[in-house]
Amino acid sequence: MPQILVKLIELCQRDDTGMDALARLIANDAGIASKILTLANSAAYHRAGPKVGLMQGLINLGLDTIKTLVISESVFQ
Repeated sequence: MPQILVKLIELCQRDDTGMDALARLIANDAGIASKILTLANSAAYHRAGPKVGLMQGLINLGLDTIKTLVISESVFQ
């Protein structure tokens, strides 16, 4: 499993993790950042207006959705 996925899973499981820490780590991996931005800007989470960036996308999705996405990505890899 890629090291960044291990770090993301660890961060998501901590109670004191902020979205800024997740955003900094996710910004280092283009693949995961792309998946998060695609989901955050999809019709299910973003209705209208300009596209959202990584930080706003993480806030819109929430920690549980991010955790699910990261875990599923680690399984597929």
